[in-house]
Amino acid sequence: MPTPAQTSWLLLPPLLLLLTLPATGSEPVLCFTQYEESSGKCKGLLGGGVRVQDCCLNAAYAFQEPGSKLCQPCRSPKWSPWSSWTPCSMTCTEGSQLRHRRCLGWDGQCPEKQQPGALEWQLQACENQKCCPEMGGWSKWGPWTPCSVTCSKGTRTRHRKCDEPTPKCEGSCPGSAQESEACDTKQICPMEGSWTEWSTWGLCTPACGPSPTRSRQRLCKAHLPNYAPTISIVEGQGEKNVTFWGTPLAKCELLQGQRLVVEEKRPCLHAPACEDPEDEEL
Repeated sequence: MPTPAQTSWLLLPPLLLLLTLPATGSEPVLCFTQYEESSGKCKGLLGGGVRVQDCCLNAAYAFQEPGSKLCQPCRSPKWSPWSSWTPCSMTCTEGSQLRHRRCLGWDGQCPEKQQPGALEWQLQACENQKCCPEMGGWSKWGPWTPCSVTCSKGTRTRHRKCDEPTPKCEGSCPGSAQESEACDTKQICPMEGSWTEWSTWGLCTPACGPSPTRSRQRLCKAHLPNYAPTISIVEGQGEKNVTFWGTPLAKCELLQGQRLVVEEKRPCLHAPACEDPEDEEL
C-alpha cells in the first residue's frame, strides 16, 4: 500500500472541459499547408475564407478559425501530449498543480468520445517543502565565563541561544551565538615553587677593602603552568610567542626563615693587598 507521502502525489480523477468547434463548414477558416506537432502551430498560410471541408481535402493541412489562436490539424482527431505541470500552488506545505491535453484533429472523435478542441485536465497534490521556514530569535546573553587565566591578560566568553522563538524548517538566527572579550586580572601571580640548588660562589667583595666576603644563594623558583604557546602582543616588543604573561610570585616552604632567597656568606681568606702594577715595576 502507498505511504501517506506517496498518496499525496496520486493523480486525481481528470477534469474534462469540452470546447467544441462550430458545425463543420458553417464559417470560413484560415487554411495552412502544415501542422507542427511539436509546437501545435499552423505553418504556411494558403489563404482565408475557405470551408473546412475544402481545406482538409489534404490531411497534412491545418486550419484556424478567424480570431482564434487554436490550430487544428486536418488529420483524424487524437490527444496532444500532456503539458508540463504548472508550478505548485504553494511554495511550502501541501498544494496542487495542473496539466492538460487537447483533442486535436478533424472529422471524428478522440478516445473517450471527446470532440476536437476539447480540453482534458489532471490535478495532483504537490509539496515543494514540508513546512514554511521562519526565522528564529536570540535569547538574552548568558553570564560571562571566568577569565581564561588566573592572573594577567586573558579572554572571557558568553553565549546565547536561538530559541526566542525557535526557528522552523532551518530558518536560522542572524549573528553569532558566542562573543568574547579581553579580561585583565592582577599582574602578580602567586604560584607554588621550590628551592633551587645552591648557586656557585660569587666574587669576593670588596676586592680591595677590609674583610672581603663571597656569597651564594638558593632561590624560590615558581612552577609555571604548562600553557600552550600563544602569539601575544608584548608591551614595547610587538608580537611574541609566549606561554605566560605576568609576574609570578613563588611560594616555597620556609628555609632558614626565608621565603624567597636564602643567602650564605663566607670570608675570603689571606687576601693580597691591591697595589698598582706600575709602581711594582719601578
